[in-house]
Amino acid sequence: MGGSSSSARTDSHRPSHGSLTEGLTQSWNCLINGFREPEIVVRRRPLPLEEPKFSLTPLILRRVRKFQPVSAQSLRLAVKERYHFVSIDLLFLLQLGADVNGLVVNPDKKAVQKNLKESALHLAAEMGNVACVNTLLHFGAHPNVRDTTRETALMRASSRGFSEVVAALLSVQTVRRRPVTVDVNAAGALGGETALLYAAKNGSVLVVRLLLLVNAQVNLRDNYGWTALMEAALHNHLDVLNTLIDARADVNGLVVNPDKKAVQKNLKESALHLAAEMGNVACVNTLLHFGAHPNVRDTIGETALMRASSRGFTEVVAALLSVQTVRRRPVTVDVNAAGALGGETALLYAAKNGSVLAVRLLLLVNAQVNLRDNYGWTALMEAALHNHLDVLNILIDARADVNAADSEGRSAALHLASEKGLTRVVETLLKADAKVDLENRDGWTTLMYTSKNGKAEVVKLLVDAHANVNTRSRDGWSSLRFAESNGHSEIVKTLVRSPSWRQKRMTTMRECEGSLRTAIDQRR
Repeated sequence: MGGSSSSARTDSHRPSHGSLTEGLTQSWNCLINGFREPEIVVRRRPLPLEEPKFSLTPLILRRVRKFQPVSAQSLRLAVKERYHFVSIDLLFLLQLGADVNGLVVNPDKKAVQKNLKESALHLAAEMGNVACVNTLLHFGAHPNVRDTTRETALMRASSRGFSEVVAALLSVQTVRRRPVTVDVNAAGALGGETALLYAAKNGSVLVVRLLLLVNAQVNLRDNYGWTALMEAALHNHLDVLNTLIDARADVNGLVVNPDKKAVQKNLKESALHLAAEMGNVACVNTLLHFGAHPNVRDTIGETALMRASSRGFTEVVAALLSVQTVRRRPVTVDVNAAGALGGETALLYAAKNGSVLAVRLLLLVNAQVNLRDNYGWTALMEAALHNHLDVLNILIDARADVNAADSEGRSAALHLASEKGLTRVVETLLKADAKVDLENRDGWTTLMYTSKNGKAEVVKLLVDAHANVNTRSRDGWSSLRFAESNGHSEIVKTLVRSPSWRQKRMTTMRECEGSLRTAIDQRR
């Protein structure tokens, strides 16, 4: 009897398997229904509950949480296994008191940093899992926790354009319903980018607006001096650009461009320079409309007009030349401005690039056709050297000097075109009355260059244009000697058949005959 009563007492105090299930189910329901935020409760897919092994009573939970048996690594795995909703494992681990702000190594990001450590909130934000983010925040995950590159979850979400996650992070509430101040201007350690810079680079208008609403500083710079406006201009994000300008972003500020160390170590340029260089005409028009000045120069003295001209972006060139400010007052664009490194003008850049339309536009606004760079080169020389025949004809029609010599005393237009064997360019220059026998400082003529380099077709053109075969350089070398010493037999034949060579030969023969007769007469 004692045994039966003892057994009865034991059975009465031992909950049945069904009651355990009910207890855990009620526990989960209380947990889930305790959330006020509708996005946290997953209604898309019902989560199946596994058979529990024990009831999570408040007493058990308090004792379990005291020892913190759940690691941050386990929490990270629970976040990673669900991309769009909250897993039952995650809720279970959080209820057990998991280390919600612990940092764990991410093996998938060795390219960023060898042992990059991040929290579960970083991972959920990067995946765009807003339900998971809300759950983690509800259980005490702090939005300002940084990974080992000093990035926050807000930066991760902003860089990928996850506006719902950004909104959740910016409106975070803890379990105790106390507001948490989110550091929207926090900067990463690698490049110094803020959430706003990431969002501008990504082109996410909604994220940019959300960040500006909570007082993100619009003109903050990264480690290279870049602002959000410059990122938007570079990547042609027009809507973001307009949003930033409305927030009073500095449209004329200069920043260092780390991608141009080969040009200058700390080259600084404006958003207008970047937009013009990339050919983003809509961004250029927007920047000009809101006060960006077309004559602003970078640290090597170049303007946005030079950038656009050097790359042949004619629409951008046209926009810069017809600039109107917000007040509809015309701005005088300096079309003849020269860079500090080489002294090139926009016209020289356009001629070198072979952009016919850009050359015409610049000449229409009175760009000086014969301006020289620091080496004495003109736009005509650039067009001739790079075989841009259409540009060459336009410049000749604009009365470019076909006989201009560079700083070395060469007529670069004819000399270098002949040296490279550009037959049609040579023909065009000769028709424009280029001096065929013009010498450089060393006494070299165009015919000497072509004879030495074996350009047989060009030699024939020059001979037909009455080039003097008999001219000698300061070293005493003639075109014929250059051809012979370099084994150009065809050129030798052309030269000896030329009128100037025959005339010289006849003159020499007559001189020899005269000398011979004089000698004979003296002997008599």
